[in-house]
Amino acid sequence: MYPLRQSRKPEEGFWYRDVVHFGDAPLYPLDSYFTVSMMDLAQSYYYGRYFSMPTSSGRDTALVEGRPFRTSYPPRPFADIFERRAREYLENWDAKYAEWKKEVVAIIEEMSRLPVDLPEGVDLNGAAPYRVIESWLKLYLLWLRLWFKHYEFLMLGYLIYQLFYKFIKTFFPDAPDHHISEMLAQRDIDTFRPTKELERLAELARELGIAERLAAFSNAAEMERSFAESGDPKERKWLEEWNAVKYPWFYISTGTGFLHWEERWIDNLDIPFTYLKKLLKEGPSRKDEERGEVLARGYADLLPESYRGVFYKYLEAARRAYRYIEEHSFYVEHLGFTVGYRKIREFGFLLAKLGVLEREDDIWYLTWGEVLEALLDGLTGWCNLTGPAAHKVLRMRIAERKALLEKMASSQPPTHIGEQGEVSDANLALLHGVGRKTGGDVVAGIAASPGRARGRVVVVKSPRDLEKVVEGCVVVTSTISPTWIPALRLAAAVVSESGGAMSHAAIIARELGKPAVVGAAGAPLFSKMATRWRSTAI
Repeated sequence: MYPLRQSRKPEEGFWYRDVVHFGDAPLYPLDSYFTVSMMDLAQSYYYGRYFSMPTSSGRDTALVEGRPFRTSYPPRPFADIFERRAREYLENWDAKYAEWKKEVVAIIEEMSRLPVDLPEGVDLNGAAPYRVIESWLKLYLLWLRLWFKHYEFLMLGYLIYQLFYKFIKTFFPDAPDHHISEMLAQRDIDTFRPTKELERLAELARELGIAERLAAFSNAAEMERSFAESGDPKERKWLEEWNAVKYPWFYISTGTGFLHWEERWIDNLDIPFTYLKKLLKEGPSRKDEERGEVLARGYADLLPESYRGVFYKYLEAARRAYRYIEEHSFYVEHLGFTVGYRKIREFGFLLAKLGVLEREDDIWYLTWGEVLEALLDGLTGWCNLTGPAAHKVLRMRIAERKALLEKMASSQPPTHIGEQGEVSDANLALLHGVGRKTGGDVVAGIAASPGRARGRVVVVKSPRDLEKVVEGCVVVTSTISPTWIPALRLAAAVVSESGGAMSHAAIIARELGKPAVVGAAGAPLFSKMATRWRSTAI
């Protein structure tokens, strides 16, 4: 039920379980065709055949009990390719990134326009059903193009990070990792725009004098209905602003964006509306925006004068890389995949309407090729007025896979397979935290955001658990999404099982000024044995 290449057993080498992107649950069959299968192809292309990276020649994934285990292959560089290509990107980074954004948005907009409808009765407009088949094929190709755009700058960006990191560590071996990342941080990153837009809407409500009225609504639908019918121009104005930010800023997942089952703000407007009401009570976050600049000047002043120019060149390049690495996740993983998964749901609805599937959500249990077969079967039956012929076989497969996924969900695969060697790949170290040594009675990880905190443990296994977060608690989780920011304001500290110094968990904690430890393997399981935690990140 999974892609053939990703169905192999992990062979020799070191394989780490990718919790950062996929969490704990086994993958649905269809999700695997739009994630790991495409990821391995696109990421390996930029590693091995485009940049010819000096750190790795590419990646592979093996699905163990439905969980993605990934490996990185040693570099096999082609002579002079990396230096030439890297220089071209570094010298034209801003222009290339601006063009990248345009191309990504164009792919997403084309994806959103794909037709998945059939006429009722006789077709009077010549809308032949091959359009639906064409849309399914195009969706796959557009999604694949999106993955290639996803990785175009990414591996180079992490390598730039690593060069800056090594430069600092060469002169200041004791410099904490969070100092390095704070020097790179920027406030106007699009990844954080959804939260910033809610803060702006909350401030607008206060200015218009309707904050108390907004807070009184129990859900978003009730608010929208009331304001749409209101004769108060202030309420109508606020509603116009609320509607205006939905695209693209509400096209964001409560998880990593990789998986279809993650809730999206645009599909459940109560999520951003609940966050908005919290902001009306608490007000916007306050953070020292100058800290990164102060740190940069401080480190530069301590360097020998002959190295200060080199320091600022590394810093400038790393800050440009930081913007892309953070923003690409919004444009591809959140905006792009939200549009894509909504489009797949349209195919599921059509297949259920045609009688091929029992219910529209059953589409996630099929492979990409089986969806194509299901469409051919359903559309043929629609055309000749006899109905589907393959529905019994497909429904039987779906039932078997539902049982199998339920069984796999109760399993506990290891965090890695094989012996870990030296890690030269910046992406593995900075995003996934691969390369650390763990063990003992203390759960240890990477100090991602400075501070000390003690509080009651709240284990967050999914976004639904965020309602458990209370003032002063220590949030322990597997991975974190930028959309969790409003809920995490209440926490005293954050502990994430996955991630490295430049993972979302680390960046979000620093954004909120919360002490954080990331890459703390086994933290959620350990938390079951403790009611209170002390979190220290220095």
